[in-house]
Amino acid sequence: MASRARALGGCLVAVACASRPPPPPVIETQEAELGARRAPPAPEGSSRPARALPQSAPPASAGKPGDTAPVVKLLDAGPEPRRALRHAFSKHKQVLSIAAHTRVKGANLPLPAIVITAPMVATIVQVNAAGDARFELTAGPFTSGGGPSGAAGALGGLMGGGAGPPDKVAGWGWVNSRGVMKEFQVTEGAAGGDAPVETGDPFPEEAVGVGARWEVTSTVREKDGPVQQVSVYELVSADKKGIRTKLTRTQTPMGQPDGATAAQSSGELVFRFGDVFPTGRLEMTRNMTVDLPGLDGATLQLSSEVTISRR
Repeated sequence: MASRARALGGCLVAVACASRPPPPPVIETQEAELGARRAPPAPEGSSRPARALPQSAPPASAGKPGDTAPVVKLLDAGPEPRRALRHAFSKHKQVLSIAAHTRVKGANLPLPAIVITAPMVATIVQVNAAGDARFELTAGPFTSGGGPSGAAGALGGLMGGGAGPPDKVAGWGWVNSRGVMKEFQVTEGAAGGDAPVETGDPFPEEAVGVGARWEVTSTVREKDGPVQQVSVYELVSADKKGIRTKLTRTQTPMGQPDGATAAQSSGELVFRFGDVFPTGRLEMTRNMTVDLPGLDGATLQLSSEVTISRR
């Protein structure tokens, strides 16, 4: 029983802090692989230069096969006065703290609550003529009750590794003025799989006023198959610096029977114009089927609270 609990706990810790990047470990708490396929290392003694980051923004369709660009539908433009929501990026550093608190029910296992914390830094290093920003991301070390090494080992449980990934996750990406995450590449983190791409939730094309509501629908590829994500935002307040929103989100695996594993989230997010990532708090529930010795087919319910704040 103890060994099964430890293995299951590893999965749950990974679920708690491994969201699809980006926001890699940000705001979402869902089962995903943090790793990315890396280019093979240069042979010893080789003078082959390191691969340079692109110096211009990729097309909007950039991403992993199976992902689709987000579709934004304005449900209610809200009253006047209205304005278009747009970022004006400049080179700067966004320093954040992440905290995830996950409780588990089911499988008749006495599992304690899991708490994951980590710092994260997003640095805008380039802004092109179209207003798109290239940013670099670092997150970690991830800490849980047992410290960074314990969190790394737990993450390894989900991905089939004994030692777990490094404590640090790093990458780079492009985001446009409407907040569409056009590309994200992991450069450091867990090995052995693809990191699903988070197609960012963009602002609507239309001008909106306080009380406006819009829906963002996208299909993202997780390691177990495509998932439809539907997010509904309500504009609570707005000023020259940014906006505050309420959010509800549903994630449903595609091509599976009704009632298949799904996640639901709700909370509040604050978008500061010019920052890559929002801050705020979300609560999520997810039904999850585990595939572990002695627990095959067991269903768990995960209840998570994720907070991301400025440092």
